[in-house]
Amino acid sequence: MGMAIQPQDLYPDRKTVAEIDARLVNDWLLDLAPDERRILDRYPDHPRWVAKLEEANERAVARHDSGGRFDEREIWRLMARPSLFAQRGANRRHYILDGIAMAVGIARRFDITDPILDAGCHLGVSASVLARLLPNEVVGIDPIGATIDAARALNTGVANLSFVRSGLPWSTDRRFGLVLCYDVLDHLGEGEQRRAIASLAQLTYDGGFIVLSGMMLVDAGWADCANEWFSQGGLGYVTCDVHGGFGGNPLEWASNPVAILRKGCSEPMPADLVERAKREWDNHFANYANARTTPRREATQAFERALRSAPLPVA
Repeated sequence: MGMAIQPQDLYPDRKTVAEIDARLVNDWLLDLAPDERRILDRYPDHPRWVAKLEEANERAVARHDSGGRFDEREIWRLMARPSLFAQRGANRRHYILDGIAMAVGIARRFDITDPILDAGCHLGVSASVLARLLPNEVVGIDPIGATIDAARALNTGVANLSFVRSGLPWSTDRRFGLVLCYDVLDHLGEGEQRRAIASLAQLTYDGGFIVLSGMMLVDAGWADCANEWFSQGGLGYVTCDVHGGFGGNPLEWASNPVAILRKGCSEPMPADLVERAKREWDNHFANYANARTTPRREATQAFERALRSAPLPVA
């Protein structure tokens, strides 16, 4: 592997991070907080879909309270409405921004020219921004048909972007140089996680990267199971980081750990991954984010990392 990879070097320059932020606001209305006026101006039928989503939430809670499973499928189908995603997705705008920035940084830092996969793409927000910033072919997959239909409709005319309805495992001959899997494994049982990771490994070219994010990484015991699955797929740990910052509704400080894997490596994921990721927050991000000169919308990991990221090699 050579020299250890520093987390900040997995991000692009500040200008690129600002462009990502602008695209999230202008294309998707994903702002620091939901802008209800802009949402209504663009989507006049928004109140009707808000009511439908509230009804779906009530039904899901009632089923759960009666001893059934909390079924999110109807909720996710409704969240394929771009107005609802603009409103509710603002809760995760800082995570989405950081995730896209890291993907751009990895692709550029390691000169990845192979296709990029966004597994669990939903409306294709991340995939859409990536396809506009990078020359790579970008593919998004999601198991919910309504979201894939919406993703295709919302992203027409982008030649290097496509969407496929599929969960994990995904049976395909296609392979990728960079695979993103954000907030997917949390929703799967242990057996499903094992099969999903095996599929991610199979989908990745030798030397390619996989970025995992989710609250399962907070569970120190999860690494014991996951390392066995990683080893079986020829995956090894590279480094970790944290995504997040100031955001949500109401606005607050929040973060998720992130693990970066590479096919062809053998280093196991450390049991203290959360502590390592937290050091990035404590040692660097906290002072930056709390400085009076830092705009609130720029209080995310990507903006801070961009200040410390090593310049990309000159071609």
